[in-house]
Amino acid sequence: MSYPSNMNSSSRGCKKTALVILVVLAGISGCLGLIILLVALTGSMHPVIGLITAFIFILPILVILIMNLQKQRRKNGHFDGKAWWMLAVVIILGIILLVSLVFVIVNLGGCQGRLGPDASLTGCDLSGQDLSGRNLSNATIRYADLNQVDFSNADLSGVDFTGSNLHNADFTDANLANVIFDMAKLINVIGLTDEMLADSIHISVEDLYAVTAQKQIQLEERSLLLAELKIACQSQAVPSAHRYDVDQPFHTLVIFDDDGENIDLTSTTILRKWEPMAVRFTDLVACVGEEQEEIVQTCHYNDGIPIVRYAYWQEIEVIQARTGQILSSTVLHGKQPDYCPDYAPESQDKIRGGGVTHDQITEYLEEFISSGEE
Repeated sequence: MSYPSNMNSSSRGCKKTALVILVVLAGISGCLGLIILLVALTGSMHPVIGLITAFIFILPILVILIMNLQKQRRKNGHFDGKAWWMLAVVIILGIILLVSLVFVIVNLGGCQGRLGPDASLTGCDLSGQDLSGRNLSNATIRYADLNQVDFSNADLSGVDFTGSNLHNADFTDANLANVIFDMAKLINVIGLTDEMLADSIHISVEDLYAVTAQKQIQLEERSLLLAELKIACQSQAVPSAHRYDVDQPFHTLVIFDDDGENIDLTSTTILRKWEPMAVRFTDLVACVGEEQEEIVQTCHYNDGIPIVRYAYWQEIEVIQARTGQILSSTVLHGKQPDYCPDYAPESQDKIRGGGVTHDQITEYLEEFISSGEE
């Protein structure tokens, strides 16, 4: 008769443990939310995106606290000391989110009035504005919408444009000394040559192909760039691409399937900061073949059906974009299938190995990024 009692006790213990784990995870999520909020409000990411992301991370702990408060109220008809502490936390988190929301709204709404030297303009929408001849030196204009802004003859020395959209902006005769363009979109800009860009970020023009990739300074629309480069997987040259030099310390690279179409790995090059930011800065194109299946062994049994062992592999070609010539070709193999069992299992006729992993492919390609050699 004691068995059901033990079972109930065990069940209650499991539920309690699960609840503790849930609260701990929610607490960690809340802490991460506060960190994200701080990062957003200090201009390290777009404030609106940061505020929304922070709210999503903080929401679980808020929900748990409010549910516990309601449970306490229903159970006791009043709050005990523990409940008052929970209520205080809920109020504090609510005030933080509300103040942050007001700060973001006021900050974004007052952009026009803050234009000037040393201004903080993170997240502002200044698209289409005529800022020609203005002194914006040392301003922080991160993650802002600056589409078609006229910066001609403006003093932009020391401006931080990190993550900003500068599509079609006009930089004619602007002072661009010590400008930060990390992760900015400089697509179809006017009055900004490669030489001027290299000079503003203190590098040589010869290093611009590598630095723009590593700092993700986007110079061409990505979809158009990939569309122009995919012909390399049909061994066609892209004459406007960068000249491949084996002695370069760094090589840019894009990844397609063997038909030149985008695959999951295509975006991996951005995360690893390998992808070129313009066709003219492209060194290599990697073409990843379709996964192939092959029979490595058939296991025969006196009693029972045969079991077939299958392995998987993919071919990869690394091509010089400018010439269309194959630099290297290899075959990567997935994990081998398990060996034949001693006895034939019922209803099993296949043993499959593992497919080639993304890590295997990127590890192979990484050799060409740093040295260009196998």
